[in-house]
Amino acid sequence: MELNTEELQKDVREYIISYIKWGPICSSWSAVAKKRHSSSKRFRLPLVVFFNAYKENSTRFFSLSTQNIYRNLNFPELRGCHICGSSHGWLVTVDINLQICLFDPFSQSQIKLPSLPLSDDDRHDLSLRYVNSDLQSTETSEEELRDRLVIKAILTADPRKSSDYMVVSSYGQWEIGIWRSGDASWSPLDGRYSQAAADFILHKEKLYVLINSGHLLSFDLVGPYPKFITIYDFMDLLRYPKYLVDVKGELLIVERDVPYGDDHSQMTTSFRISKFEPETGQIRKLNSIGDNILFLGMSYSMALESDEPSGYEKDNIYFTDDNYPGLQWNGFKDMGIFNIKDGTFKPFLPNDVYNPAKSPQIWLEAHKWLPNPGDDNCS
Repeated sequence: MELNTEELQKDVREYIISYIKWGPICSSWSAVAKKRHSSSKRFRLPLVVFFNAYKENSTRFFSLSTQNIYRNLNFPELRGCHICGSSHGWLVTVDINLQICLFDPFSQSQIKLPSLPLSDDDRHDLSLRYVNSDLQSTETSEEELRDRLVIKAILTADPRKSSDYMVVSSYGQWEIGIWRSGDASWSPLDGRYSQAAADFILHKEKLYVLINSGHLLSFDLVGPYPKFITIYDFMDLLRYPKYLVDVKGELLIVERDVPYGDDHSQMTTSFRISKFEPETGQIRKLNSIGDNILFLGMSYSMALESDEPSGYEKDNIYFTDDNYPGLQWNGFKDMGIFNIKDGTFKPFLPNDVYNPAKSPQIWLEAHKWLPNPGDDNCS
């Protein structure tokens, strides 16, 4: 169902304010509030964000919970920006001047971060393009540099709830940087890797970085600079992309098999899941993730408990295309639901929702932001 109204953002915000403000006061609102809190799982499913930096008012949200499309949303803060990540309900953006920002699309709060240090080698690496199936250095426009500067970025905590948070970014030519809230510049991570980072996660007070080569690095973040702890060598982790996800306190490594087709298409054919055991430094293959659903892509890798009465079954992986802008062949169409038990795929978007995009789709945590189906402001 499409909601094509310019007042949607205002309606949603007013709904939230009313829900929070009047829930504890008005008896009828209080009853509704209790009912909604008791069934909060419906709010926990993330949104899918569609965005085109080259077109105004092009932002669209698709809600898995309500199956609604929120389209033609106007966010001036996103004009001319590329979205390179998402965590805790915030989008990470890069503008044409390579300014990095955190943006909350519902409160429209924005946090500007220091510029990333970009070397000549980084610029050369960002100029690489496929020309007749060969990777070559080409002239790079400002827009292309913007779109390819940051491979992935995550937040370690929600800035609305804590001032003690960090942003971790993979950028340039295999660089990894950390920015702590309040710092004047980015801090580089120890360069004990020879390929780009696939994913990172803050897990039990340590930062883990998964490298495309199959190495898993751990860092202690106590002190002014990240301190390298150890490196684990898992050379059988050769599939790409790779993800790190916390599932009820356990650290999982998920590999995604995306082979090149004869027509240069890149579509996912399988996933492989391993559990990392820090006590032994080993990994163990898993055939199930229990009563959980994974959400993987360019955003922070998430795990939620399934709510099967709502149709969201356990042991499934929801994934979006996270291919590197400028190197993709498939128009960012590689998305869907993977059933871990039987190895089958199916779409999560209605057929009339998806249009080829210029950027990968992004998962955005929704929580209690969107109205329920049947509410007056959601039709």
